[in-house]
Amino acid sequence: MKKYLFTLFFTLSISCLFASNYYWIGGTGNYSDISHWATTSGGGTLQTVPPTVSDDVYFDANSFPGANDTVYFDSAYSVAHSFSVSGFVNAPTFFDSPLATDFEVYGNFFLAPGINWQSTAIITFNSGDPYNTVQTNGTLLPDVNFVSFGPYTLLDDLHCGNLNLWGGGFDTGGHDVFCTLAIIDDPGPLYFRTSVITTTSYISFYTGGSNAPIVYSDSATFIAPASFDIGPSADNVHIGSVQSPGITSTNCYYKRILPSPAYTGIIGTGNHIELASANIGIGTNMWGSPPNFITKVLAPDTFIANGNLVVDSIIFLNPGADFEIFDTLTLNGGLIMNNTPARQGFFHEFGDSGYFNVNSGIICFDFTQLRNIDAIGGAQFFAGFNSLNIGFTCNGWQFTGCTTAGGVWPGDANYDLRVDNLDILAIGIASGETGPVRGGATNNWIEQPVTDWSNSFVTGVNMKHADCDGNGVVDITDTVAVSLNYGLQHPASRLANQNVNPNSSSFLSIDVTPDSVGPNTPVHVSINLSIDSIYGIAFSVNYNPALLDASSLIPDFSNTWLGTNGVNMIGFAKANPVEGRIDFALTRTDHTDAFGGAGQLLSFDMVTAPIIPVASTLNMEVNNVNGIFLSETYEVIAGNTDSSFVDSTVSVQKYEAEFMNLNAWISNQILSVAFYAGYISPLELTLSDVTGRIIYSNSIFTEIGFNKKEIALNNLAGGIYILTVTGEFNKSSVKATWK
Repeated sequence: MKKYLFTLFFTLSISCLFASNYYWIGGTGNYSDISHWATTSGGGTLQTVPPTVSDDVYFDANSFPGANDTVYFDSAYSVAHSFSVSGFVNAPTFFDSPLATDFEVYGNFFLAPGINWQSTAIITFNSGDPYNTVQTNGTLLPDVNFVSFGPYTLLDDLHCGNLNLWGGGFDTGGHDVFCTLAIIDDPGPLYFRTSVITTTSYISFYTGGSNAPIVYSDSATFIAPASFDIGPSADNVHIGSVQSPGITSTNCYYKRILPSPAYTGIIGTGNHIELASANIGIGTNMWGSPPNFITKVLAPDTFIANGNLVVDSIIFLNPGADFEIFDTLTLNGGLIMNNTPARQGFFHEFGDSGYFNVNSGIICFDFTQLRNIDAIGGAQFFAGFNSLNIGFTCNGWQFTGCTTAGGVWPGDANYDLRVDNLDILAIGIASGETGPVRGGATNNWIEQPVTDWSNSFVTGVNMKHADCDGNGVVDITDTVAVSLNYGLQHPASRLANQNVNPNSSSFLSIDVTPDSVGPNTPVHVSINLSIDSIYGIAFSVNYNPALLDASSLIPDFSNTWLGTNGVNMIGFAKANPVEGRIDFALTRTDHTDAFGGAGQLLSFDMVTAPIIPVASTLNMEVNNVNGIFLSETYEVIAGNTDSSFVDSTVSVQKYEAEFMNLNAWISNQILSVAFYAGYISPLELTLSDVTGRIIYSNSIFTEIGFNKKEIALNNLAGGIYILTVTGEFNKSSVKATWK
């Protein structure tokens, strides 16, 4: 530090000297050689002394005539006020002699792209100016020190060896920093903004004086593979995100502890952490005061509460959780453990004994081995039917299932906290399962308590969640709640983690016909899949909502090879007209995978918008494809895109436009007929049975565009019926399917 005190004195003593512009000429040479310094760019008048701390240095188009010109820092302390390298034709190299140890800059620093900086001399920025900038355009610098009494601001990302911030203030300008290590011993102010500070070793905040640094870093990310340390004289620092296996601090604030490749340990007391999304152990100061506080722990597998700790909520993302307590952990909110029969959890002491303190509410999990963890406080503690006490003491626990916690949210059949088409697959897996009826059950979106059923999914989620309507049996009627509450989310009582095989060789394809259509014109879409075996599948089809009328959607599951809809299969479709997305799901219900399936999985029809202002390509893309086997293993399947050109000049023949895309079905004694019509015309509807006996006959007038007619029938027996539609130019018959 003596060197920098001398530098400060030297700087102040010469501040009254005349500042000059120095322009490099003559290609290769030593930095201190005045024969290379001109007073103007490419000029013949030379400077009389080497650059001083008051002189601005320029390397430009007239500096390097040769292809390999090199500038050598040849003295122990080379200096400049501002330093700029730009506009060159031949990219220069900056190197140093054995004598060179430091290159000091007292103003701005600019390097154009393409510079070969091989000098290992430490670059020290030491300005007293009120505003200074550094821009390197990707050049890798050696060790860099900021020791100035005027702040420096980065104009782009900084790449360097060791980074030392030792005074004067520093502002990343929102740019990222990549260095070997970072030592921050600067009273500030330090502005890290939204930058990512990445080292290959450690990051250390420390101040030798009594004043804590002024640090603005609550939106920044710090990545330190070795350690992240905040010294005791630098407490009350607010940090955005940290990724490091070892964190040491006192009375500091963290928005997020990120997952690191290794287990993350946190040493210190009085820290506040909003989110710890890592395998962590916190607090080695036993019975420390004040305690550490964590708003939310989101641990993949491991959480060690070592010392005095207060946590609002704890969520283990994966089954097989390792939860350890030494001293007392106080939990203010919920605990979610995702253990399964195959991967059971372990909740135990770290040392002699552990105390789990929850003052109110209900703690509920299952498939967990408990050892020497005493439950204290006013809450109810349910370890679960399938959990075991393997220690000497586990006071306060009930080894039974929950009756009021972890209730059913109607529609969230797989209990992954939201209602979507994957819930249809869960209903298919659990089809036929029975258990206690849910008292006062409704399809309203509220948590509805019910006793656990005897069976669970392989994720550990109890199958009571698949009984969406609460009647005590899982069947097709449970899909009603999925449709009603589709897209809704709820708070967690646990998380379901699916067993996923991402390496499917299968392919879900989409075929859109015809290739060219006009406004108010039907489009037919076929979804095809060839796969060795599968139990169910869920996927989405995305489209431009300005080009298709979502209300015209008519799905058809009658020609699928996966099963018979309503018999041993459930077909489901849900349109989102705002986002331009249709979510589909098909699942078997007979607990048997379908083998050797190939061809059409389903089809659907839609009608283009009545007004197409600009000719457009209608792209329809299949994505988010998840297949499931009876074993409850999910398989990610690729999808593709097909298109049709939509143009207002495209028309159809009159006999085609009279009516197209005819569909009919019967439900609750109501005959529904859907089709597209290109113009207004009379049609004759005739419904007959398989013997030809006419059940119903009447005339209707069509409307332009999508048509749907509902006709009341009386005392119609189950069976097969044929609907025939006859117009002036066209006649067509379809089977009226029962739904």
